Amino acid sequence: MATEIYVGLMSGTSIDGLDACLLGIEGGRPRPLHTLSRAFPADLRLELHRLCSPGDNEIERAGAARARLAAEAAALTLDLLGAAGVPPQEVVAIGSHGQTIRHHPSAGYSWQLDDGARIAYLTGIDTITDFRSADVAAQGQGAPLTPIFHQVALASPERVRLVLNLGGIANLTALRPGGAIECGFDTGPANTLLDLACRELFGIPYDKDATLARQGQPRLDWLQRYLAHPYFSRRPPKSTGREDFSPAFIRTELEACRAEPRLGPDLLATLCELTALTVVNEVRALRHRMGFLEADLILCGGGAFNPLLAERLSALLRRDGIALRRSGEFGVDEQYLESEAFAYFAHELVHCHPLGLSAVTGARRDLIGGALYPAPGGHFSRSQAIPRR
Repeated sequence: MATEIYVGLMSGTSIDGLDACLLGIEGGRPRPLHTLSRAFPADLRLELHRLCSPGDNEIERAGAARARLAAEAAALTLDLLGAAGVPPQEVVAIGSHGQTIRHHPSAGYSWQLDDGARIAYLTGIDTITDFRSADVAAQGQGAPLTPIFHQVALASPERVRLVLNLGGIANLTALRPGGAIECGFDTGPANTLLDLACRELFGIPYDKDATLARQGQPRLDWLQRYLAHPYFSRRPPKSTGREDFSPAFIRTELEACRAEPRLGPDLLATLCELTALTVVNEVRALRHRMGFLEADLILCGGGAFNPLLAERLSALLRRDGIALRRSGEFGVDEQYLESEAFAYFAHELVHCHPLGLSAVTGARRDLIGGALYPAPGGHFSRSQAIPRR
C-alpha cells in the first residue's frame, strides 16, 4: 500500500506563528516525516490580534492580513519540503487551519482567516481550508476538531485516555478503551490569557518555563471571580474562544498590576491555577460520568511545556487515579499535534470521508469537512485528467 504525503498548517489561538508538519499516511495510519515552525512578523502578529476584536475598516484590514498570512504559509510549506527533500508534486494536499479571528457558532459562523487559492497557487499543491463551516452548518460547535485525530493517534486498547490540548484555549478529549470518543470540548482558557498578560505587563510573548508565574501566588479573590464565568458551568458539547476570554476578562487585574507591578507574577500564577482547576473539574466530571478508576491524561500543545501547569495538574489529580503523560511518549510531538491533525483532515477530504464530529460538537450529522482549492497541475487536476483548453 502506497504512502500518501500531506502537509498540515496550524496557526493557533496564541497567534504567535505557524507550525507545519509533513505527514505520511499509509492504510489510514499517520506518521510524521518532518516538522518546521516560523514566528509571525511582529506587525502581522499585532494585526491578527487586533482583528480578533471589533475595529475600524475590518474588511480591508482582514483582506490584507489574509493575503500576508497565506504568503507566510506558502513560504513555510516550501521550506518544509526543501528541508525534507520532498518535491511539491509528491504532496497530495495541504490542510490549512488558518487563523481564527471570530468563533460564534451560535450565530452560525466560525471565521478562520485563510486564503487557500493563494497557498495553492504559490506552492503548486492542492490546498484545503475552512474545516469548521460544514459542522457549524449542521448546527454543531465547529470545535474542537482535534478529538478525531486524538482518536487515531493516541487511543489505547486497554485504557481510558484523556487528551488535553493546551493551546490558546484548552480542549479535552475523552477516549474509551478501544478508542471510541466519549466526548470532546473546550475547558476554557490556557495560553491566551497568560500570553496576553505577558505582553501587556512584561513586554514578552510568553512566560518561558513559568519563571515569572513561580514568583507569584494565586490570588483567591481573582480566581473566584474568574471561576464564576458561566462558561465553566455549561455541559458539553461546548466551545469557546477570545469572545469569552478576551482582554476584558482580566482588564481589572491588568490595571491593578500596572499600578502595582509586583502583582504581575500573581496574575500569571492565578491564570495558571485557573487553567488547572477548570481542567481538573472537567476530568472529575468525566470520571463520574464514565465510571473509570484510572486513566491517562495526555498533555499536548504549547502549554504542555509549562512546568508549573503540569505540576498543578499532577498535584490536584494525585488521588484520582490519573497518570499524567505527554503526547511525545506516544510518538506525537506536543507542539505539532495540531498541524499533524490538519494534514490528516486533508487526507479525509481527499478520500471523501466524513469527519465523525457529531459526538463532539453536537452537529446533527457527520459531514465531510473542508473546502478544496485545486492548484495548477496539482493532485486533483492530475487525478481527474482535466484537459487543458
